[in-house]
Amino acid sequence: MGILMLLGALEVKAAETYGNFHTIGVVLDAPKGVASEQIREVRLFHVQKRKSRRLLDPVQVHNYSYYAGSVFGLQPGTEYRFRAEFLGAGEKVFHREEFNGRTRPEPREPPKARREIHVAKNGNDANPGTASQPKRTLEAALKNANQAGTHVILHGGVYYEGNLPAVETIACDCNSFQSVITH
Repeated sequence: MGILMLLGALEVKAAETYGNFHTIGVVLDAPKGVASEQIREVRLFHVQKRKSRRLLDPVQVHNYSYYAGSVFGLQPGTEYRFRAEFLGAGEKVFHREEFNGRTRPEPREPPKARREIHVAKNGNDANPGTASQPKRTLEAALKNANQAGTHVILHGGVYYEGNLPAVETIACDCNSFQSVITH
């Protein structure tokens, strides 16, 4: 009864979605003014062209007032429409919310290198870092990787190096492989 009286005053924050390549995580806040004990179930649906398909139900996170779920088997770089339904006693829906979520696009090949710095176990840090005269340590290569478009190429071997210098990202294509390419 208490939930029904609140129907006119319900206010829900928008759902949050976190897309990966083939999945989307969904976090839903409970409707404002509704205690978790009043929510019997939360259902999640994929909405497409007026049809909806029920997905795995979000679950309450510990004893907090939010619910989390995951959606699997999605296509990268695609936007999806979802509907969440909050059910109370008697399995009656007392709140519906529709929202969008987007998966990340698949990573692409890195941009063409403007400059390459090669590292090999038989190299020397005094070398220029070319394929025929590689540097010996990743640290030396990273200290010289100060231009956008620089690729560091690691040749075969195991590299045990501690405190590597931070490399400032000048230009970032966050959907591509970056910084270090193994050879």
